Amino acid sequence: MDAKQEIIDYIETKEIPGALLLTGEWGCGKTYLIKEIANEYKENKENKEFVFVIVSLFGVESVSELQETVKKAALQTRCNVGEKASKLLETGIKVVKQVLPEQAKQLLSVNLFDAFDVESVIDADKLVLVFDDLERCSCQDKIALLGCLNDYVENKKIRVILVADETKIETSNDDKTYHDYKEKVICRTIKLESNFEAIIKSLIQQYKETTGGYSSFLSQNINMLYRVFSESGSSNIRLMKYIIADFERIYTEWEKTTISKDNMPFVLYTFAANYFKNRLPKVRTPLSKITSTGEIEQRFRLNWA
Repeated sequence: MDAKQEIIDYIETKEIPGALLLTGEWGCGKTYLIKEIANEYKENKENKEFVFVIVSLFGVESVSELQETVKKAALQTRCNVGEKASKLLETGIKVVKQVLPEQAKQLLSVNLFDAFDVESVIDADKLVLVFDDLERCSCQDKIALLGCLNDYVENKKIRVILVADETKIETSNDDKTYHDYKEKVICRTIKLESNFEAIIKSLIQQYKETTGGYSSFLSQNINMLYRVFSESGSSNIRLMKYIIADFERIYTEWEKTTISKDNMPFVLYTFAANYFKNRLPKVRTPLSKITSTGEIEQRFRLNWA
């Protein structure tokens, strides 16, 4: 069974014994896969049962900050409010405080998001909480963090999906670490072995072009893009997204000229190869050994002539 179906099975099962962990190398498409599944549920008119709330833990420093972030994301998802609304309310409170006596000011010294629980915004049995970037969370107390995540699953009966490169989760020198406690929270672990060819195809199909004809150009050269990605030795699909977006600027300027477009695929290949070479300087791959544009051209001609 592939990773996508495993995640869907977890979401649709009625008994939730713990959280699900989706792990894999940075840039391998974990977040992309989760968002793809969330969009499919959202767009499926026959199945409106589940509501996805996706939260990044990048930079979150405490459990209370995590809980507040979840509530804001739930409001944004369900009610189309959240960060802007909370800032507006907080600004209003600051203005009112300036004209109230000290005792009245104390009444307003409260976090607006303490007034409700996330399950009061979205029914727990319909909610799928996704915590992305677990390894980038700045919370020092990993045990308290896992305890909070476990509370969502065990006590609130909410489906929880954690997304992380587990190999990069730092643990303390205490006797009890993340790896000691994870089994109390995580009931299933899925390691993503990506179908990069399918992901690159999907990236191109969903790409929103600025210059007319660019998406068609990418589609015509999809095999070449996948080939250069494979040759790079990289598993970071995010770099391919950067390449596709950045090359559109070259394509746009080229379109303004009368220069023949026959060599544009070679330019894209060269651009992508150099991009990987510069962004992955320590990786020993065929592309990392290329030292000149001439060598890139020779490889391109051999492969695509």
